[in-house]
Amino acid sequence: MNKRNPTLRETFNLAHEHYKKREYESAISFCNKILNVDPSHFDANFLLSSISAIMGDFEKSKIFLTKAIEINPDNVNAYNNLGNIEMQLKNYEKAKNAYEKAISIMPKHLNAHSNLGILYFNSKNYIEAIKYFEKAIEIKPNYGTGYYNLGNIYVELKKYQKAISSYQKALEINPNNTSALNNLGLTFRAS
Repeated sequence: MNKRNPTLRETFNLAHEHYKKREYESAISFCNKILNVDPSHFDANFLLSSISAIMGDFEKSKIFLTKAIEINPDNVNAYNNLGNIEMQLKNYEKAKNAYEKAISIMPKHLNAHSNLGILYFNSKNYIEAIKYFEKAIEIKPNYGTGYYNLGNIYVELKKYQKAISSYQKALEINPNNTSALNNLGLTFRAS
């Protein structure tokens, strides 16, 4: 690498290395250097969005993600992350639209299906939530979090046997899932 005049790729690699070390201010500085040269640099915008979200500035994160999507409108992870940001901002319809866009680009995007399941669970639309968690499990059969979330839904629906089966499957996949173990015990008591 030419220390006096690094390429944008080399500068981004430096930004990403600082990001991985949680040295966010340095990562931001490198990303800003990139954007001063190339405001349409997808990776720099995407990384700045992630850093902004980590720092709790969801409005700023949304601005960078929106720019990233303008640059690369087919990036499934950008839409999924935008859905996450909209959830944080309590813009649930926009979050739903972003997750659905991610799924339209990549129908087997595990996180977008799971995030839609969470969105519907939080809005107490349990039937839709089940649909998305089941799809997530279809995509990744050993998705313990999906089974755990199904267990939570079935408890809300007072379908305790299904909840117990779901928690047991989550524990079969990850025996260290203390939340599933706790909820399993509470469900046995409730049933």
